[in-house]
Order: sequence, then C-alpha cells, then structure tokens
Amino acid sequence: MTVVHKALLIGVFGLGLPGPARADLSEARELLGGLSGVLAAVDFAEGQRVYTVDLRSGRRRPVPTDLDCEYPEISGDGSLLVYGRGKELVVRSLAGMRPLVSFSGYHGRWWTAADGERWIYYSSVYAHTIWPILSQDVTTWRRRLSDGHTERILDWKTTAGPSPDGTHLGSDYISVLLFDLAGGETHVLNRNKHGCYASMAPDNSYRVLHLDVGHDRLLVHDPQDRLVWWAAMPEGTTHVNQPHWTNHPDYAVFTSREKDSDSFSVFLVRLSAVDPRTGQARPGQRAMTRVLDARTGSHAWAYPFLWLTTRTPAVATGGDEGGCAMGRGPRRGALTLVMGLALFMSLALLSWVVIGRR
Repeated sequence: MTVVHKALLIGVFGLGLPGPARADLSEARELLGGLSGVLAAVDFAEGQRVYTVDLRSGRRRPVPTDLDCEYPEISGDGSLLVYGRGKELVVRSLAGMRPLVSFSGYHGRWWTAADGERWIYYSSVYAHTIWPILSQDVTTWRRRLSDGHTERILDWKTTAGPSPDGTHLGSDYISVLLFDLAGGETHVLNRNKHGCYASMAPDNSYRVLHLDVGHDRLLVHDPQDRLVWWAAMPEGTTHVNQPHWTNHPDYAVFTSREKDSDSFSVFLVRLSAVDPRTGQARPGQRAMTRVLDARTGSHAWAYPFLWLTTRTPAVATGGDEGGCAMGRGPRRGALTLVMGLALFMSLALLSWVVIGRR
C-alpha cells in the first residue's frame, strides 16, 4: 500500500488515529455482577475537566469546553448530569452532553420526588470548611428542573444531599450532621468528631458515609450515631478521599492517593464484601478495585460518582453531539461510511489512472 493510500485511509476513516481512551474495567465488572452504568469524575491534570466512563465498554470521554469543574452527579434515571463550574451549577443531557440549564449554586445533588419531578439540592455558598459557614449566610435550596422553581430548605449547607424520601439531609465539616427535616431534629454523628465528604445512603436507612478525620478510613454511621460499617484504605495507597454512595446501597466510590505519588485513583467498594469488624475484605471475596487507575497515564482523579443500572446506559447509545457521547447515531454513522467509501474509491481510481500512465 502506497503512502497516498495510507493517508486516504487515515483521512477518510480515521484509521491509525487514537480513539477514545478506554479503562480496564474487568475487575470492576466482576465486582458489580450483572450491574453496569456510568462513572463521572473530574481530572485535575486537565484543568478539572469532567469525564464520563461507560462501564460496559470502558470508553472514557470528556465533557466539552468546561474547566474548573467539581462534584459531578448523574440523575436517578441516568439521563442527566449536573456539576459545579465556578459559582454555578450546569445541567447537561448525558447522551450527547447537550447543555440544558445553568444557575448559581454549589454542591448540586439530585432528588426525584414521588410525582417524578426532578430536583437539584444545592448550597448558596461554597463552604468546604468551618470558616465560610460561620462567617456567611449559608443556606440549602432546591430547584425543580421542569420550571426552575426554587425553595429554601435549610439554614445550613448540604453536601451529602437528601434521602430518597426527602425527609433527611446530610452535611459535613465541623461534624457529620443528619438533619431530620420532617421531625425538626439534628443528629450529630461520628461522636461529634470532625468528618468530611459525607454521602447519604440511597435506601432511606438514613445512614451517612464519610471520611475519618485522618483520611485513612471510610465510615458509615446510622441516625443513632452507631458505627455500622468501616473500611481501611486500599493497599498501596496513602490518603483516602471523596467517598460517594452510588444509587445502589451496596456500592460506593472514592479516591485514594497512590503511594509515592500525588495522583489519586478512583476505587469501587462493595460494602457487603467488607467485614465491619476488621475493615478488610471477607475471606475469599474481593471488596475493592480501581475503576480509574492514576498509575497509568497522567491523570489525577477527584469527585467520583457512579450511577448503576441493569440496562444499557444512555451515554453508551446516544449521538456524538459535542464530541462526548459514547457512540455515534446509526443513521449518521451509516451516511458517513457510505460517503467515505465513495470518496475513497474515487480517489483510489484516480491514483491508479495516474500511476498507470507513468
């Protein structure tokens, strides 16, 4: 094959060019059993860009244009993505990444009401430590996606988000807090010790997943402040961070710093596979595995969220709008193939005629 023909193949079909990055998810798929889904995470090595990862194919794609992002989360039905960008929250469709709406707020968390309406809970101030909370008017609001209607919920911030039934709300820093919105009570968890990156259980048990003060353990407390589960950091890592429950009560994701490195990998943990007496995997079971491995490539992952399902995720089948969907629509793909073949055959015939005359 001549250099001309190789150039034609690359130009028309993209052969030889690097495709979407793929993660090795064989161990994660084994840990998940028959579940699949979509992971969203932020890469600090690329200006805090949000990436999505299809667990079926392992294909990894960036959200277009936006940098300085954080706290991505996928809606309960798996169709929408919300994340922070500067002082605002951005909502996009997961299939195609089409931007839908943006508004002022921080730490966006999805909630679906009994009538099917989708809401986003968020804080009015970026409060990562005690000082903004004490020095500013920090409140929690929720916004209805269908019409933009907003409601003030709490005179405090939220990071853990609401329980599925909407009766409880979690928060962190200073202490891990559980607000009983219906009963008007506040539960102080973790024996009033400092805790951070709290995440609400997705099953109305009102359990809260969070970090220990030393960032070396994952902890789960119930409303009675009983430590009902804990896990040690993964072997080969030195600093666990940013745990987040998935939409399945038996799975969570978190980041942990690789030993002798400043980069964080994303880990998946199956809670039932961890012995809560030892914080280690039960005999003969795998409890944790890397989903995004910072030891390969130049990535520094943060703020992971994993949406799980038994069906094919929308991100894997949507169109290639914005260059970020996992696949190309069948009609558009077929048309591109036909046009490419026609162009290639015409140019190949022309080059054969020219060469034959020499």
